[in-house]
Amino acid sequence: MEIKIYIDVLLAINFLYNYILLQVTGLLLKMHVKKRRILLASCAGALYAAFAFFAPDSTLFGLLFKLIVGSILCAVAYRPSCFSVFCKQVCVFYASVFILGGALFACFYFFDCSASLGAVYRNGSMYINLPLYLIIPVALVVFLLLHTAFSTGRRRADRKEKLYTVRLYRLGNSVTVKAFYDTGNMLTEEISGKSVMIAEWNSVRKLFPGIHFKHIQNRKDIVFVGYRSLQGGSVLPAFLPDKMYVEGKRRIRSIEPMYVGLVDRTLDYYHAWKAILPHTFEGEESYERNMDVPLAECHQAPGLSGR
Repeated sequence: MEIKIYIDVLLAINFLYNYILLQVTGLLLKMHVKKRRILLASCAGALYAAFAFFAPDSTLFGLLFKLIVGSILCAVAYRPSCFSVFCKQVCVFYASVFILGGALFACFYFFDCSASLGAVYRNGSMYINLPLYLIIPVALVVFLLLHTAFSTGRRRADRKEKLYTVRLYRLGNSVTVKAFYDTGNMLTEEISGKSVMIAEWNSVRKLFPGIHFKHIQNRKDIVFVGYRSLQGGSVLPAFLPDKMYVEGKRRIRSIEPMYVGLVDRTLDYYHAWKAILPHTFEGEESYERNMDVPLAECHQAPGLSGR
């Protein structure tokens, strides 16, 4: 049976397929990726797919070349900070290719619809003979289903994680931050030896009214905490709050204030928490300065009225 190939349909299908793959990879890696970089990489992938589909058979479209193209798409979309991170992104990207490709094959196999849809695969490019007004809704439904599945799985995993509600007070202002207890956070402030909690700037900026993150390092009450990561060594601006409390469902307990390191980025892709507690937090009796007090009494206590 002769199948007519429409270039606009070919471009749209491969663009949406690449977009879903790159988004799924970002979800798996829990990365906060800029949409314009995903769109740029998806467009590049679609143009390559159209060229490969109509080009004559060649070794240029073999396994090695496909791996190179996929790696380039990952580099464009995620802008990796180092080679090891780049390798991880590429591996997860191709794992997503196998997952979605297997799901697509299963649909063709169980519903026997490849012939009726005019599905064609050539040189790594996929074509399905669907009108454009159906392609976009179908791709949207697939993406929403995948996103819902990953989000649901993430929320269930979050219930098993140790999340705490922490209240910070500074100069009469206060904020409440959802914090994740991470045994891998071993940062300490060198002079005092106090542990360091890491927090998103947007979650605590009310403690510094009228101050922009770019100017926070010029303040006299800010210290700098050194750390090392995959990107190399650097420093975090940090401050010591006046008071810190950990909220429970019905009670609140005072803890010894620890330094709060500030980062101007999102810590959790799913926004389940906005701060990272240090490894010394849980079970540290030296943190407690007084007995647990009912939550209502703390709200009425002097100096604890601001939110």
